Amino acid sequence: MVFRRTIGHAAYAVGKGTKCANQIKRLSKNSKGMQGAFARRMFYGVTAASMLYAADVWCAPPRGRRGRNGRIKEGTTAAIRKMETVQRKAALQVTGALRTTPTDLLFAHADMIPMQELL
Repeated sequence: MVFRRTIGHAAYAVGKGTKCANQIKRLSKNSKGMQGAFARRMFYGVTAASMLYAADVWCAPPRGRRGRNGRIKEGTTAAIRKMETVQRKAALQVTGALRTTPTDLLFAHADMIPMQELL
């Protein structure tokens, strides 16, 4: 029962984050629009704040050992991965990089903290 509520909250939070990230994408075009530093500020001020609102209640941080595939087994890892995809979209807009850029390198250049550490 609690698990279904967690899935609902995670889907709602990711939906809000995706909507906000798409609006930031509209405002910060690569050729003309706001600079990357302002887009990063908007991501943390609007998108991350709306996704992480009350996350301490429904989102368990990743913990435990890693499985065979290298992923952590315990916690709400699926929700965190979906939130990281929203963060990746914002980081692509901040840096203007290609979509094939590795995520960890993208976060380093965009000066963004990974979602697992924000929780």
